[in-house]
Amino acid sequence: MDGRWLLLETSEVARAGLAVDGQIVASVELPKGREHNRNLVPAVSTLLEQHGCRPADLTGIVVGIGPGSYTGLRIGQMVAKSLAYATSCRLIAVPSFHALAAQVTDAREVDVIADALKQTVYVQKFGPADVKGVRQPLNELRASKVTDWLATLSTGQTVTGPGLELYRGAVPGTVATTPNESEGVIAALWNVARTMPELSRAGLFSLEPLYVRGSSAEEKAKELGATSASISADQSR
Repeated sequence: MDGRWLLLETSEVARAGLAVDGQIVASVELPKGREHNRNLVPAVSTLLEQHGCRPADLTGIVVGIGPGSYTGLRIGQMVAKSLAYATSCRLIAVPSFHALAAQVTDAREVDVIADALKQTVYVQKFGPADVKGVRQPLNELRASKVTDWLATLSTGQTVTGPGLELYRGAVPGTVATTPNESEGVIAALWNVARTMPELSRAGLFSLEPLYVRGSSAEEKAKELGATSASISADQSR
């Protein structure tokens, strides 16, 4: 894809990159922490300025849509949608796990994992990479108990994703692990985006993060609601 493309991936930490005429010319990863999302817009502005690019010069934007950090995904998509709307440039949405899987360069099957809290992971399995370096999912993205997921691992496959930070030590030695690196993730995001259609104008407005499950507050509310319903049922007997 020719032109200038802004790349945003904020499912874990905030990452941004710039592709010009099909080549990644710059990428940046913001320090992990509460302020990294607040600093995304200034970082994007600096990145564009350093390469003589104004928002109006963008051909399009690629944004990762999750799963991952609730706040991070919201901010990343807000920036992408706002810029696409204001400049009328193109917008391509990429499931974040597709990009994380594509940054693994070996021929193995790949499990991508991310922490889903309470000893649970988001997980999805991908097949070997094609000639473009893109992997296709072999199952649906889901939330799974860590123990249940570990039982599915087999010799000769690879595990990657931000969930490795917590669970690398539990992965059997017969299974390879590959950490995610900023430049690798941005390059993989770009490779996957080049195989995907751009969103329509209606699709831009309806785009939402891929959360899989509710936020911690929503999960807690459901638990409280279920408990209250159970107590009411018992009292009515």
